[in-house]
Amino acid sequence: MEQLAPATITGVVPRASGMQLTVLNGDHEIEVNGSLVVLADGGRSPICKNLGIGHKQEDYGQHAIITNIAFELPHAGTAFERFTDSGPLAVLPLASFDGLNRGALVWTVAAERSADLLDCDDKRFLAGLTDYFGGRLGEITHVGESYAYPLVLTQAQEQIRPGLVLLGNVAHTLHPVAGQGLNLALRDSASLAQHLESAWRHQRGLGEMAVLQAYLDSQDADQQQSILFTDQMVKMFSNNELMRSSLRKLGLVGLELMPSLRNQFARAAMGLKS
Repeated sequence: MEQLAPATITGVVPRASGMQLTVLNGDHEIEVNGSLVVLADGGRSPICKNLGIGHKQEDYGQHAIITNIAFELPHAGTAFERFTDSGPLAVLPLASFDGLNRGALVWTVAAERSADLLDCDDKRFLAGLTDYFGGRLGEITHVGESYAYPLVLTQAQEQIRPGLVLLGNVAHTLHPVAGQGLNLALRDSASLAQHLESAWRHQRGLGEMAVLQAYLDSQDADQQQSILFTDQMVKMFSNNELMRSSLRKLGLVGLELMPSLRNQFARAAMGLKS
């Protein structure tokens, strides 16, 4: 295996034998030919645009505020997610550094509120965050540089072509409410690897459309289920309409009182079969 880094793909041309890439490697361009290109360059892929692969999108009208924070008390490796009136708030544990009990914050807010949170000083930001997160880890003592990005459900209109397959956010970008984007990408990757291994053992071309279609067919139900589950979670937990709010509260009480239901919900959230 040859690794080219740093490198930028400046051109992709379909060939009868697969794909030809033009790669800027350092200060010179080289051509790389392969029977299959696995495209995993994120939700704003310039290569997809150059290839004419479109995406369908649904804007949730929310932004995710991303930053690192530190707490008074250690998190003991525990992740937290809280459902608020504007959307989910998640804190993921990070390794301690320089004596700080660090966590990664993903705070979902209405799109029109994100600019105010990015512009306010640390004291005001932490006060607002504490109102939502509470004191379960003591005082929130530090906040790093904050960023915001819009939350949009994005699905590629094509995931495969001869010699090409899309993986990860370039294929489907999900709302972070249930943490399903990475899980789905890992399952897609594992399934693709299995199909490519089978094709190699049977001396078939890795970029053959039949091989890639078999992979996509095997993952279609998983992808659609994960997308639907995440989309419904967003609409249930980011909506204050009375009926949905009542159903949401009832559902959370049910999960608290019924361990078997809670386990089934957790397995669904992880993309595991019942």
